[in-house]
Amino acid sequence: MAVMLAALTVLLATALPSERPAGIAGGSDPCVIVRIVDGDTADVLIRGKQERLRLLAIDTEESWPSPQKPVTPFGLETSKWAKGFLSAEEPCWVEYGSEKYDAFDRLLAYLWRREGGEWKMYNLQAVERGYSPYFTKYGYSENHHAAFVAAEKRAQRAKKGIWDPGNAADLRGKYLGPDGLRAWWDDRAEALKTFEKVRAERPEIIDTRTRYPELKRRHGETVTVFTAIRQANDAGSQWIGKCEGKLHESFEILAEGGSAKTEDVLRGTVGRYRYFTGRVEVEGKKVRLHVASPEDVRTAPAPKPSAAAKPK
Repeated sequence: MAVMLAALTVLLATALPSERPAGIAGGSDPCVIVRIVDGDTADVLIRGKQERLRLLAIDTEESWPSPQKPVTPFGLETSKWAKGFLSAEEPCWVEYGSEKYDAFDRLLAYLWRREGGEWKMYNLQAVERGYSPYFTKYGYSENHHAAFVAAEKRAQRAKKGIWDPGNAADLRGKYLGPDGLRAWWDDRAEALKTFEKVRAERPEIIDTRTRYPELKRRHGETVTVFTAIRQANDAGSQWIGKCEGKLHESFEILAEGGSAKTEDVLRGTVGRYRYFTGRVEVEGKKVRLHVASPEDVRTAPAPKPSAAAKPK
């Protein structure tokens, strides 16, 4: 197996492209496609190492079963299109955003390939052709936001792919409307965009995605965290919200004293980024935030306390 892998590495490395696409806005590396997993995932060879690539700004319908998302007919169609459109041993480039890996150790990137003698971004083409919406659940594209917005509008006007009413029954749910996926994703994206300014002005607020370990050192303290409750656990006598944070270590939010009013407010935020203020409890690897009242859950951080007046 090791010999075969080494031979494959040598073979693919000889196909690496040398010309960097002019449209790349971030850091980049030449690569060679090893395998297309589905419409938004591929295995590529970069600098002699095989990486699982999760393509940025797109989220295609599923072709592989998972507990979170069902396989859909359009997901199978999208996977078939991707495997025909991209091919193993094809030389490409990957372009990075500011965050290089996700919680599952997948490389986050845009994939550039040659088409008709011109370098084009696969992610953008998937949106342009209606195989994916512009995926903003984890924030707007840092490198190509305007291009993705325009591509999605063109696909919607042309009623391509997921925007074709005839395909509605073959999708995981609806994308448009006040309770559709687009509204939910954009709510999160706007919150993340606003937080970039808050992060600079309010360093005491802890982002659980990047500063989770710090919470372990704050046992017994009252802190404000920026996070989203990923899912709720209603089992037992107390409602618990399981939050975004470190993948294999628990960060949970619950109502202090089991307050029904506070639980209702927490329940209403599931899936959306908010500012939560409460008391930190650390027990082994488990970290919990006890929120005392509905007023401690906010769409914007509470104002900083004013400095105490100096005595005369």
